[in-house]
Amino acid sequence: MKKIFTIFILFFLFSACKKETVITPTSADQISSEILNVIKSNYVKRVICWSDNTGFPGTPIQINYGKSWNIENGFISISGNYDVYNLLYLDRYDINNITVVDGSTPITLFLHFK
Repeated sequence: MKKIFTIFILFFLFSACKKETVITPTSADQISSEILNVIKSNYVKRVICWSDNTGFPGTPIQINYGKSWNIENGFISISGNYDVYNLLYLDRYDINNITVVDGSTPITLFLHFK
């Protein structure tokens, strides 16, 4: 009887414990986190993405372009632009001021994609 009771107690203890699931971040999650940290720590006001093979126009950008962006599920999209970029293809980034048509030069994060 003692053996059955001991087995029952052990079974109860092991069944009551839940295995903790550890979720490790993916590469895209890590890149997203790094970009958000760069934006916050450098007081970035605009984000501009483009493919390096297209080049960047030398003319001033529109007033609202790059002012709002969304990073979700490893992708970034810029409002006013229909392109969505996969962060796994991010080649490099840099921070600089850009000239806007209103004459302002806000701090901008430039994301270069392969």
